[in-house]
Amino acid sequence: VYKRQDNNYTKIMHSEGVDIVSINIGTIERKLDHPWFFRINRSVLINIRHLRKIVRKERLCVLSFNGRAFEHSISIKKIHEIDKMCNSLR
Repeated sequence: VYKRQDNNYTKIMHSEGVDIVSINIGTIERKLDHPWFFRINRSVLINIRHLRKIVRKERLCVLSFNGRAFEHSISIKKIHEIDKMCNSLR
């Protein structure tokens, strides 16, 4: 599951399909407040259970969901944060 914000709408991908809601991504992030969710950049919030790898050299976060792969940009700072987060969840 990941969320991506486009203007005032947020697209939510989940096991049942896709929903578009008129709630900003920051509000969704606060409501989720769960260790499995992590905001990798300004417009993408991911469920780290779908994280397959981080390509550090290219600053990419690769997710796998419903048999498809998704790539999103991630900053070096966020790479360090997600590393810490994943290590603490093990």
